[in-house]
Amino acid sequence: MAKLHFYIQDFIGGRNETVYEVARASITCTSPTSFGLVQVLDDVMTAGPDMNSKPLGRFQGFFAVSDLRTTAYTLDINYYFTSGPGRMKGSTISIAGRNPIMQQGREVAVVGGTGMFRFARGYNILSNFSNVVQNEYLILESTIYVTYKDDSTPCNY
Repeated sequence: MAKLHFYIQDFIGGRNETVYEVARASITCTSPTSFGLVQVLDDVMTAGPDMNSKPLGRFQGFFAVSDLRTTAYTLDINYYFTSGPGRMKGSTISIAGRNPIMQQGREVAVVGGTGMFRFARGYNILSNFSNVVQNEYLILESTIYVTYKDDSTPCNY
């Protein structure tokens, strides 16, 4: 079992943009929640909230605005670790589920993983850490509670 804590640097506009629109529904422009909007992202995960803190990996995937009444996304995201101890580098943790973005402490399911995190299960708590509108940039705080199979210790029967 592991508890992982890091920050996601989300550039929603500007020169270093990491989030891009790929589709929208016929009602997206008139919907108060942007219903039907689909975007892909490739954000940097860092050890601290500062964008210049140690990079740990990438937060990659897509989301769709899927609620007519509240701004909530349906997520399909991979945490891809580009650094870390042992077999962590190159491993992934996959999350999927509903993400009502205006709530702090949103819980999204851990549905799998690769490498060190094979058979991963658990949950991910996402919170908005800060929003710098003038730079079209926001920081998410992420804490993952995950169980996984540790293949480094062989089982003898």
